[in-house]
Amino acid sequence: MNKSNLKWLFLVIFLINSLCIFKWGDTGLNAMSEQIKIQNKLENNINELLTINRDLNRELDSYRSDSETIMIQARDLGYINENEKILFINNLSLTPKVNNPGDIILPDMQFNSIEKGLRVAAIVLTALVFLLIIFQNRVGKTQ
Repeated sequence: MNKSNLKWLFLVIFLINSLCIFKWGDTGLNAMSEQIKIQNKLENNINELLTINRDLNRELDSYRSDSETIMIQARDLGYINENEKILFINNLSLTPKVNNPGDIILPDMQFNSIEKGLRVAAIVLTALVFLLIIFQNRVGKTQ
């Protein structure tokens, strides 16, 4: 194999590797689509937080203006009037579990098996090309 063919082989392998990185690399098309999904999730969270904020502002306005609402909230916190009695039941939750606003969304950035295979193949091909170049240089020097 002469040097011209070797250069073309190296160029083809380089182009294939570049295309694989463009599609499946850390900043490639697949990573970009994952980032768009994360952005959409964050936008949904922002909209949900805005809705929660509006509800809390309405609730705050009702506490400022309505004493009946304050009394109901005080009962939910465990306060009672002097002439009332409370009955406690074990393991009974009277308040529903609500997710806290502002929870952190962690993207799952695990590589799938195809991407791992392509990365390994690109590394192996690159190593083979460099070994072939070194071998050609040594054979060329001995002739």
